[in-house]
Amino acid sequence: MLPTTKSQPPTSGNGAGTPAVLNNFPKEQFNVLAPMSLEMISPYHALRTVQVEISPNPRDGMAYKVGSENVNGQWIDRLALSKVALLQLGDAAGVRWYPTECKRLDNMSNPLYVSYQVVGAIRRPDGSWFTIKATKELDLEVIREEIKAEQVKKGERDRLTPEAIETKVQAEWIQRRKHKVALCETGAYNRALRMLLKIKSTYTAAELQKPFIVTQVALNPASDPAVAHAMRVRVEKDLYDLGFEDQPPSTPALAEADARLALVEGTAEAEEPETVTIDAEATSDGEEPELPFDEMDRPEPTIAEEDADLQDQRAASERADLIAWLKTEYAPNKDKWAKLERWWGTHFPDAPETADLETLRAAHALLSKPK
Repeated sequence: MLPTTKSQPPTSGNGAGTPAVLNNFPKEQFNVLAPMSLEMISPYHALRTVQVEISPNPRDGMAYKVGSENVNGQWIDRLALSKVALLQLGDAAGVRWYPTECKRLDNMSNPLYVSYQVVGAIRRPDGSWFTIKATKELDLEVIREEIKAEQVKKGERDRLTPEAIETKVQAEWIQRRKHKVALCETGAYNRALRMLLKIKSTYTAAELQKPFIVTQVALNPASDPAVAHAMRVRVEKDLYDLGFEDQPPSTPALAEADARLALVEGTAEAEEPETVTIDAEATSDGEEPELPFDEMDRPEPTIAEEDADLQDQRAASERADLIAWLKTEYAPNKDKWAKLERWWGTHFPDAPETADLETLRAAHALLSKPK
């Protein structure tokens, strides 16, 4: 399911205070993204709000699971926004990208290393541009060690052989190598968008059910007849470039329009990114603290990884069902359970509660046979 957007009527800029425009969107009902101070807005610009709805279902591609946390004895999934969702929010906020600055930084001599940079900007209410540069590095040698450590931990839990663990490590690592540039590029864009829009690292499914409200500052043609004329000239030039007009605006008219708009649009210069510090404690206004940035900055799961996660979830669910069946069938009667344990010891090496899925399946098949 793709995210949907709804635009609200713009608030014209006149130099007056404008924070009241967001009072219509209480935080209890909306995720309000106001990435900049809205105390003053340029008289040549207008502020509008855009409503973006994002599905919390990972299968819809807008969010993906990055972990869980225990809240009052209940485990709740933590979800991060995917690149598609972040770009949707960026478009709603009017983020401008600089294609010539969005590029690989490494010399491509090392097939196991990628470094990528993106540069984006967002317009401030005073009409100037705030520009940020974000980079992402991908060292596949380090990633292989991380994958191995994770798979060894899973393998010990599932009682896998070293050969089986190594097979899983190699399969996952090949996927990362295959998509290394795309994963690195995605990580860089995600970093830039989170910093530009002040987006939280993770959300719960309940939080993502609430629409996002994004603020956008755009030129206001009603602010000045000369600005409106310059905007029409630029639109005519764009339509000519696209083949919808037979004649372009005259060179003097286009030069005058560009000069006029440059005065009120401002220019964007590449800047070094601000240092982002994420507080591990709850904020003073009671909002939920963000989780560590490096954990949320990991690449989105590939299709193969999603399938593996789904298989693990199904296996865990099936194992829980089989153990529940055993306890329902035998545990209420102590003599019956003791008899089961004696029988179990003659067939399987592990106790019923610690047996792996294959053992539980085999035991279920034997115990379910007609007597």
